Amino acid sequence: MANQSLGLEERQTDKYQIKGPARFFYLRERLSSENLTIPTAAQIFSILYGDKKISNEYQYNNPTPLWLNNSFVYSSKGIYVEDNPEESEGQILADEKSLEARLGSKEQEKVIYSEDNTIRFTPFGFKIGSLTAEELAKNTCAIALMGKANTEKLSEALGRESINPFLFTLDYSNIQASQGRTHKRIVLLNYSPRNAFFIDGADRTGNGKAYYLPISKDF
Repeated sequence: MANQSLGLEERQTDKYQIKGPARFFYLRERLSSENLTIPTAAQIFSILYGDKKISNEYQYNNPTPLWLNNSFVYSSKGIYVEDNPEESEGQILADEKSLEARLGSKEQEKVIYSEDNTIRFTPFGFKIGSLTAEELAKNTCAIALMGKANTEKLSEALGRESINPFLFTLDYSNIQASQGRTHKRIVLLNYSPRNAFFIDGADRTGNGKAYYLPISKDF
């Protein structure tokens, strides 16, 4: 049954539901008022992926992009990834300086972590655009977004299903041309009927749908 207080489409999937499409912060705010949250990239694996294949429910019934509760904040050196980013009037609050200050000493796979692991940084140099499943498994931007184990799990699933992964981010030349402007994006997942799976950290205008779950959900 549709939730009239949100005015958004709602559909039941196995254990979770989808709302949208709508802009990310609008959608997250409305869900928060019901003690619900949008999953991060790491959490989404509990919803979309089983042991054998990518969920048919998402593949074939969700042509609209799917929001992740993660932001990309671009700097001249690389990308900061933040879980559950704070916002004001629909804009991501964090900037390069505040995120850099929160990074700790932990570094793995060219990814630097904050003490609580909610912020990660990886330098430019990772491949973007069309990837093989093997390339995705080693891609430091994907690892910063999802974690190494989840990235490998996704890569294996895509390889089994012969689905081509794509990673879209702003590249170094885009940042250099911005003359100090900080670019910030909420990350989207998208699946194409042409057997392509997209991780998009460059889009800034589109609407998306979102799985949602109780804020207290233990992953």
